[in-house]
Amino acid sequence: MSSKGFFRDDVTGQGMQPLSLRPREAAQALGISVSTLERLTRSGDIPSVEVNHMVLYTVATLKAWLDAKQASTTKAISDPRAPPPSNQDAS
Repeated sequence: MSSKGFFRDDVTGQGMQPLSLRPREAAQALGISVSTLERLTRSGDIPSVEVNHMVLYTVATLKAWLDAKQASTTKAISDPRAPPPSNQDAS
């Protein structure tokens, strides 16, 4: 079996989406540097999981984090009178 076959859904013929990403892949998906991702992880802003001494980021968690950031940014833009986000959210 080729490595491509491993990531292929034989029923639909579509590629299976990964459940988690390594730091470099996660940073690339978010459009940030690996060092920024590491800083956000250390601060607890972006959760990660450790599997066999390897840091992983679940795709679902990254999407939820990005959606939350977008919602807070959209609210601030749509209501300029709204108080700024707390320092806990800023990174």
